[in-house]
Amino acid sequence: MTTRAAAAPSPHPEPVEGSPGFFTQAYLRFRRDSVSVAALAVFALIGLTSLAAPLIAAQVLHTDPTRQDLLRDYEPPSAQHWGGTDAFGRDALTRVLYAGQVSLGIGLAVVLVQLTIGVPLGLIAGYSLGAGAGLRSAQLDGGDAAGAGTGALGETARLH
Repeated sequence: MTTRAAAAPSPHPEPVEGSPGFFTQAYLRFRRDSVSVAALAVFALIGLTSLAAPLIAAQVLHTDPTRQDLLRDYEPPSAQHWGGTDAFGRDALTRVLYAGQVSLGIGLAVVLVQLTIGVPLGLIAGYSLGAGAGLRSAQLDGGDAAGAGTGALGETARLH
């Protein structure tokens, strides 16, 4: 009767063959959706041009977003003002590029506030047991609806 010594376990386990992970699957699904890829490309283009607005305004357009020229109000697009001018003679394209910075900053701030408030509330609602979980979920849904309604009312008031 021969006995064999058991092999020592390897300090580095063999990789397990199987399905790809969650993020890999999400990335592969994203790549197959051409509309999503195009939307990401447009968003990246808007973001990059907005972040580079000072450089583009100074080096390419040779304009200042705050410089007024009251003699050149409402000019159509030209070689000097690629986007035309506004009521105060300011270059419209330069102002749009700078406005993109403000819009992206506000959007990022809103997302951060929502994450800061929503994630803890969602965790509390998800992990608490009993009838209170449904009530907290309804409160969160009501908060979402109130936010959308407030925005719609504000837009309506602005238009009238």
